[in-house]
Amino acid sequence: MSKDEVFGHCDKCGQPVAAGNDAAMLTVAVGLIRKHGHGFAPEDIDRGALGFAFLSVGSRHLKPEGDCPGSPSRAQYLKGQPRDDRYPYLGSNEVEIRAAWAWLKAHDFSFDLPSDNTTDEG
Repeated sequence: MSKDEVFGHCDKCGQPVAAGNDAAMLTVAVGLIRKHGHGFAPEDIDRGALGFAFLSVGSRHLKPEGDCPGSPSRAQYLKGQPRDDRYPYLGSNEVEIRAAWAWLKAHDFSFDLPSDNTTDEG
């Protein structure tokens, strides 16, 4: 999956959400960093847990797009985004969210995992 591929539909506006602007991708990446640390690789990720995480989170625009306000409470921690005055700004959230964002950008907004399919060529 690349940052431009549609991952789901926004739970606020109903429009398609590209992986590179999906708050769900960011939320799952934060959870993975909390579990595995900053140096985790796609091979470290449990497929079942990842699938459940996406089912339970749901897609939402992270940054505003069109008429959709996105998720300003999460986007505020990314460089260049305005602060969301509805919630306190927490430095610990900034560290986690920026680390998760950097991981997603480095991996082209993909949680591509090695295939579970193996072949016996013996």
